[in-house]
Amino acid sequence: AMTWPLLLPVELLELISDFLQHQALAHVCTRMYALVGGRHLACRVKNSGVFHLLGTVQGAPHLRTLRVVCNDVRGRPARRLGDLCQAPGLHSLDLDLAANSVGMAAAEALAMLRHSPCLRSLRLNLADNDLGVPGTQALAALKDAPSLRTLALDLSGNHAGCAGAGALAALAAAPTLRPLHLGLRNSNRGAEGAAA
Repeated sequence: AMTWPLLLPVELLELISDFLQHQALAHVCTRMYALVGGRHLACRVKNSGVFHLLGTVQGAPHLRTLRVVCNDVRGRPARRLGDLCQAPGLHSLDLDLAANSVGMAAAEALAMLRHSPCLRSLRLNLADNDLGVPGTQALAALKDAPSLRTLALDLSGNHAGCAGAGALAALAAAPTLRPLHLGLRNSNRGAEGAAA
């Protein structure tokens, strides 16, 4: 029988679970499920599924890691993804919105993630989403996130232009962001934007 989880302190089990960022330990026994079940969530959502996801996340105070792949998400549901900043204990967010055509308004809403109190690691794949210069500039506000340490933004194919690339350069000045990864392939940023 599997008895080792019964011998370890609760704090250590939570640390192991958070290090793994996976639900695997929750399936070891009922005690483990009670301790670490619901701390790490990975899912795929379509347009209407965003609202269900938000309800689940906002009702899960122990959620630490969220990985979401979005398919065919646009309009109001895409703009509501900024509400993920209300997840009280979320430490790591990986949001893949590639090729959804979410547009500038969704980028502005996602910039609200800067208000997330515990968010330490953020990966946003917004490649090919018609963000344009204003959407790209809005995402530069993520530099003000108080707890954010790691940021990866893929903004490839969004026509960021020189102004958008220049705004994103401000992210490099954020003292807490190490490492910072920016993807701007096919963004029409020009020589001035590339230099920024």
